[in-house]
Amino acid sequence: QEVPNYLRGYHNCSDKDAGNLAAYIYRAQFGDDMSALSDFESNMKALIPHPVLEKKPPNEWKQLVKEEISRTKGTNSDKAKLAFLKIIHQWPTYGSVFFTVKQRSMKNYPKHVLFAVNVHGIMFLDVTSKNVIAKYEYSQIPNWAYDEQSFTLVVGDGPNATKIYMETNLGHNMDDIIMSYVAWMMNTHIQKRPSYAGVTVGESLC
Repeated sequence: QEVPNYLRGYHNCSDKDAGNLAAYIYRAQFGDDMSALSDFESNMKALIPHPVLEKKPPNEWKQLVKEEISRTKGTNSDKAKLAFLKIIHQWPTYGSVFFTVKQRSMKNYPKHVLFAVNVHGIMFLDVTSKNVIAKYEYSQIPNWAYDEQSFTLVVGDGPNATKIYMETNLGHNMDDIIMSYVAWMMNTHIQKRPSYAGVTVGESLC
C-alpha cells in the first residue's frame, strides 16, 4: 500500500529522498539485476513519484538512481523493503489514506485540498506541494457527518468549534476509516486504564 501512495505523489518528498527510495524500490523488485536500468525511461515511473519526476530530465534521474543503487549493493529484497519503510515512516503522512476534496469553509485553505487520514488523526495538505496546511488529532474532532455528495468535519469544542465542509462522493469511505481509528483508540485507551483488585476500570463486571 505504501509504495503505490508514494508513487502517486501523495507525500512531500525531496529529490534526495526520491533517489534513495528509488534504489530501494529497485532492489526490492530486481535485486542485483541491473538490466532494467538499460531502459530506465520505461521503468522510472515505477521508481519515482510523478510530481518529483518532473523536476529533472530522465538522464539526471538515471545517474542519481544508479549512484544510489550502487550504494545499496548487497541489499536483498526484504532488507530493501524494510529500508524503504524506515524512511517514509518518519513522514507525517505515512500510513495515510488520501482523498482529494473541494472545501468551502476555510478561507485560508486552498479550494482543492488533499484530505489525509491515519492513526494519528487527519490532515489537510496542499495538493501541489503536499505541505501540511492543518492537522487535527482525533481528540480534537467531536463529530463529523456525510451524505452522498459531501463530508463535514467538526473540529474544536463549544463556541470555538469549526465546521469544515468538503465536496466529495467518498464520504462513506472517509467515515468508515475515521470511525475505525476512533474505535481502535477508544479500545486501546480502555485496555490501558488501571485495574483494581483484578478488575480493569471501564470494563463491566457482569
